Amino acid sequence: MRSKEQLSNLLVSCSDAKTLTKLHSLLLRTGLLPSNCFFATKLVSSYSNLCSVDSARKVFDETPHSNTHLWNAILRAHSRAYQWHETLFLFLRMHNSPSAQHQPDCFTLPIAIKACAALSDPTLGRAIHCLAVKSAIAHLDMFVGAGLIEMYGKCGAMGDARKVFDGFPEPDVVLWTSMVSGYQQNGFAEEAVLFFSNMVVGHGVTPDPVTLISVLSAFRLLGDLRAGKACHAYVLKWNLESKLSLCNSILNFYANSGTHEVAQKLFDNMSERDVVTWSCMIACHVRNGNAGYALALYRRMVRVLEPNSVTMVNVLQACALALDLEEGRRLHELAIRKGFELDLGVSTALMDMYMKCSCYNEASDLFHQCQRRMLSLVTMVKVLSACSLLNNLHQAICLHGYLVSSGFDNKLFVSAALIDLYSKCGSLVDAVEVFNSVNDKDVAVWCSMITAYGIHGHGSDAIALFKRMINSSVKPNNVTFVSILTACSHAGLVEEGKRIFDGMKNEYGLLPDSEHCSIMVDLLARTGKLHEALKLIEGTPASGVGPHAWCALLAGCRIHQDIEMGEFVARKLLELQPEHAGYYNLLSNMYAFDGNWDNVIEIKSVLRERRLKKTPGFSSIEIAKPFERERNFNKERGGHGGRQESFRGSLRGGYGNGEAGGDSDHPPRRTYERRSGTGRGHEMKREGAGRGDWGTATDGGVEQETEGNVNIKGNVVTEKQSEQEDAAMNKENKEKDEDKEMSLDENEKQKALLAMKTESHKVDFDKEFESMQQLSIKKGNDDIFLKLVVSINEFLETS
Repeated sequence: MRSKEQLSNLLVSCSDAKTLTKLHSLLLRTGLLPSNCFFATKLVSSYSNLCSVDSARKVFDETPHSNTHLWNAILRAHSRAYQWHETLFLFLRMHNSPSAQHQPDCFTLPIAIKACAALSDPTLGRAIHCLAVKSAIAHLDMFVGAGLIEMYGKCGAMGDARKVFDGFPEPDVVLWTSMVSGYQQNGFAEEAVLFFSNMVVGHGVTPDPVTLISVLSAFRLLGDLRAGKACHAYVLKWNLESKLSLCNSILNFYANSGTHEVAQKLFDNMSERDVVTWSCMIACHVRNGNAGYALALYRRMVRVLEPNSVTMVNVLQACALALDLEEGRRLHELAIRKGFELDLGVSTALMDMYMKCSCYNEASDLFHQCQRRMLSLVTMVKVLSACSLLNNLHQAICLHGYLVSSGFDNKLFVSAALIDLYSKCGSLVDAVEVFNSVNDKDVAVWCSMITAYGIHGHGSDAIALFKRMINSSVKPNNVTFVSILTACSHAGLVEEGKRIFDGMKNEYGLLPDSEHCSIMVDLLARTGKLHEALKLIEGTPASGVGPHAWCALLAGCRIHQDIEMGEFVARKLLELQPEHAGYYNLLSNMYAFDGNWDNVIEIKSVLRERRLKKTPGFSSIEIAKPFERERNFNKERGGHGGRQESFRGSLRGGYGNGEAGGDSDHPPRRTYERRSGTGRGHEMKREGAGRGDWGTATDGGVEQETEGNVNIKGNVVTEKQSEQEDAAMNKENKEKDEDKEMSLDENEKQKALLAMKTESHKVDFDKEFESMQQLSIKKGNDDIFLKLVVSINEFLETS
């Protein structure tokens, strides 16, 4: 007897697989296995604790006469390994067994109910509920009751969860917490808070840390900063700050409530931090656009802790925001070493980072790797979103075809992403076709279509669609109002925008946040209603006004040349973000337009003293293969950097004077000439950081709106079109000569303006300007034209 007790204690205390295997062998040699259910149960539990489910299952299968305890042990082993289907399969085997020793008890039912909750299977969950009622334990065992409430909550059936709760005459804190969590997880934040109040005030039940975590999440959904602070005070009063999970929840509340300063202070004062703490703070800085702080925080973290996949996603988002390709590649290498690259969240963030850093080949390679690993819907949506930045309609059609062949096209959020993709690729007709093909549209699909109309300047159509959505009983959310207000802003529909903005709170009970306020300020400022825009900012609570609202007003002051208000707004902006180079440039442009060159020089000197640089604009040029050549525009580095020779070759082979050419890798083809000004063919506009103007790139009759990025695509001309093209080329050459004469006049004006700004560089600049200008006109060479642009940029920078 004593030896059996010792063996039992050894099985319980065993902490490594090698020792457990020896004990297993000893039990077999002594004849205690496989006939003894007691030792079989202990051995199954020990293997389960060491995450060796296969060994545990082998012991169970080899035991001829199992009892309820052994069944519970193997069910618990599969449940801990998240093998929910196998858990339910074994539970049904146990329930259907004729033996009285195999019947489920109060320990069996919570395991089966948990599996139903994980699989969101309310049908089988209700059947187990009926079994619990039949066994007379449904309203007696708190663990069964808590499991049922959690299962119904995860299946979205809070009415059934409330019935289970009401069946207990004296519910404990676990049942109360399950109800609060259920309401919060289903988006019923107000009900969660009311239930919590009834628990504490009405019934005097003391909440535990898990309850407080759930109610803090509800306060975050409601945006109730005051209630969240009260909850924080309760934690401090009862000395619960030692619970790290609760402190992380408080940190997450402040980080998502727009009070990142408070979150940073709380983070700095925390004596203990885990990977969740660091990840939460990094995500907070990323959401607030502080990519530099996020990356610095990550570097501090890796000195003491190893990042997990969530951390990697947040840091990769920071790299994408800062366009820090070097750090992003280091993170990619780390993800490969740790095996995180197989995580769909990490691979999706990597693709997003590479796309935003214009590394399209790396993003494409990673995409194909994910495709071989059976792409998830989330990854496909992210790919569609990333491809929308490329404005490549052919690529959009190919992706749509892949979605149809893969059976992904019937998902609502995929349809929403397709609408967004087609609209940003300039094909509003295709976006409308996808929208009309969706039968039961959710709010995301409606929002995508409203945004599409707004992008293309069809504000009236966007408003009509918004009204259709309301009439179809789909409730708008905050994102919906961002879409419709942006559409009004692009179309200049001031009165309609004001009416929708006012109805957001009065009719739908939604509080405008900083983004809605910024869009309204932009709408008013663009149309010259500067004082009304300023009044809107001053009348909005401080938490609802961000730098973007002030920046929109400053841009309006620049457009309408209100210098006095512009200086006032600029002071406000520089108080909020003194290290943002774009605001200095806006103010400088306003002074330059007004002819106040002294202030322009002063602002430029401040930028140089503080070493502030705006993010350079860039353009990508598609020749024969997608994204084969790329060039960055960076005035701080003296113009165009990158692969000079490759770019020149692509210019000669891809587009120029309409002549066939190219290297051996690309078949020669005839293309139209890229032209400056507002003539026929392609129209491009170079964007710098801090500018919100929209350029238009026209290709083959399809208009594409771009912001900052310009894709110039060659138009392939077949032999059948040769006669028509020859006539068109003759006409184009004639227009080209006229454009050159107009370009000379514009260049002379530019020279006069530059000469007024400074005399010190005039002689050298004039010589270079005239020689390059004449050479560009004589040869019609795009490369010389680009050098001319670079020369102007360098002159402006040194001035």
